[in-house]
Amino acid sequence: MGNRLEGKVALITGAGLGIGRGVSRRYAREGAKVVVAEINPEHGQRTADSLAELGGEGLFVQTDVGQREQVEAAIQTAIDTWGRLDILVNNAWGGGGFGRIEWKSQAEMDHGMRIGFFAPMWGMQAAFPHMKAQGGGSIINLCSLNGVNAHMFSVDYNSAKEALRSLSRTAAVEWGHCGPL
Repeated sequence: MGNRLEGKVALITGAGLGIGRGVSRRYAREGAKVVVAEINPEHGQRTADSLAELGGEGLFVQTDVGQREQVEAAIQTAIDTWGRLDILVNNAWGGGGFGRIEWKSQAEMDHGMRIGFFAPMWGMQAAFPHMKAQGGGSIINLCSLNGVNAHMFSVDYNSAKEALRSLSRTAAVEWGHCGPL
């Protein structure tokens, strides 16, 4: 176990399983306090409970990232609990199924953009003022090569991830002068 993240607070969306769970566990091994922002209470609580044995602290906050108020509340919970937020990892995805573009419904496209683009943007907007005031922080947006490579049958995912990639670059340009964000 290391201590590179000792005293740091991280919030990870979609941290109940998969990549998000793995990031949470790694951050805990490095000494971080981790907010597990997860829609599924069983998975989220299990992840949060597992972090103490790894050297960190975990706090589960049930979060549907498709709801702006819940994203903002999760960010605020990190700040209220530990007084800061150093790392935001936008990882959550809860997209639809595979299908050709002509078969994708408006609802599927809206859902993909809400989860894959708007949710990270809401988190960034909520976290930025706190990170700026404390002198810095890190925002990590998980993107994908699906959009770059134009993978078939996942236009909702591809589009959301490409929009997120553009948002990330724009934030780096606009916020870069504020310190490491």
